[in-house]
Amino acid sequence: TRDVSVSHEDFINTIFKTKVPKPASHQAESIANILNSTVSDDCDIELIQALQGQLIEIAEDHKSNKEEEPLKLSSKDIGTLLRCSGVSEESIQSFSEKFEDDFGEFDEIPPSNVMNMKKFEVKTPEVTIKVDPAHSELIQTRIINGTKYLLIRADSEVVVNGIKVNISE
Repeated sequence: TRDVSVSHEDFINTIFKTKVPKPASHQAESIANILNSTVSDDCDIELIQALQGQLIEIAEDHKSNKEEEPLKLSSKDIGTLLRCSGVSEESIQSFSEKFEDDFGEFDEIPPSNVMNMKKFEVKTPEVTIKVDPAHSELIQTRIINGTKYLLIRADSEVVVNGIKVNISE
């Protein structure tokens, strides 16, 4: 089959005698689940923005250095990124343990399976906001009079359903 989510583990194990990595979609889902269960106390929109920014920077550096080996991140690498983003040591330790349980102690995954680096998407049950990652800082969260809000800075033209709108005080 050509379905990338099917790994044909038995075939690869028999022919190549090697461990089969999880398909990319399963890696991404596993990382999201691990992050949700381990850094939830530290997780806010700024953390995601910082983590995505660091991943993009690492990928760009790797590409500009014309490295032959594909870029892969270990549990330790991701832990360092989380630390630089302000995540607590306890959460990082928990992340590392769950990563190693799920992927193995020495497994590495591509940064694109840690987080989608080509889009920044914020979802609520009612709304989905998609932003170019280079401009994710335009989105902020605030609590105003006890109500949670997503704020989008709109310094330039705003268009709703193809119609320019004015934002007034």
